[in-house]
Amino acid sequence: MMLIDKVRAVTHPLHEVLDRSVVPYIENIRSKDDYAALLLLFYGFFKPVYDSIDACIDTNYLPDYHTRRKPEWILHDLKDLGAEYTIQLCEYLPRITDNASAFGALYVLEGSTLGGAVIKKMVSDKLHTDKALCFFSSYGRQTRGQWNVFIHSLNKIENDNAAAEAVIQTAAATFVLFNDWLQQSGLNIL
Repeated sequence: MMLIDKVRAVTHPLHEVLDRSVVPYIENIRSKDDYAALLLLFYGFFKPVYDSIDACIDTNYLPDYHTRRKPEWILHDLKDLGAEYTIQLCEYLPRITDNASAFGALYVLEGSTLGGAVIKKMVSDKLHTDKALCFFSSYGRQTRGQWNVFIHSLNKIENDNAAAEAVIQTAAATFVLFNDWLQQSGLNIL
């Protein structure tokens, strides 16, 4: 069994819980301010997690890692919205201490690009705009290809059980902590 299959098997229920948490935010978008609030929730979690990944990832496994950072995409969307905002960053983050745990967290963040197209359409339909959708557009038509490159890189890590376990446990923690962040920080936008 490939590492990606193990990660999916363990995290699938956590992924479903997170998806169920995100949907109400999207369904409640009625204005650009509502959308900005959603983007800020993503930024508040993604930014510090990416900062932790930056310190530990071995880019020999994923040479294009720096083009995959998404916090800047969120700031771009907020600027396009002309939104006024205050950034609040999550303090309860997955423990990222090495390349394997960095890949575990990145599994969740990169995986979010796959659902981004669905979220983009929902937001676009609600706000009747194609502006400020850089983050949820992710890689555009290259999204599936980028995901496949990531999976290939992830599967290279499975040379020992400790590394595989670190990937799995960090991915699980990332799902749980992102869901906790949405529940705690996002209550004011619902």
